Amino acid sequence: MVWRFLITFADVLELWPFTLDEFVQAFHDYDSRLLGEIHVAVLKVIIKDIEDVARTPSTGLGVNQNGAANPAGGHPEIVEGVS
Repeated sequence: MVWRFLITFADVLELWPFTLDEFVQAFHDYDSRLLGEIHVAVLKVIIKDIEDVARTPSTGLGVNQNGAANPAGGHPEIVEGVS
């Protein structure tokens, strides 16, 4: 399922297409380049998403963990932790 997800979103993640056998082998390799590239690609997408949320003005629909409206929108505690 993980391999299928990565291949499906390879363009978004900017990953080169790799086979299921290459993916399985990466778990057996010491210091696998493929696993490193996957981790970096996923982190880049997460950081970009957090930055997009931080830049996007709220429409007043954001809700914090306590259920109260968050006028800034998004998840400011996450964005502050990344900054």
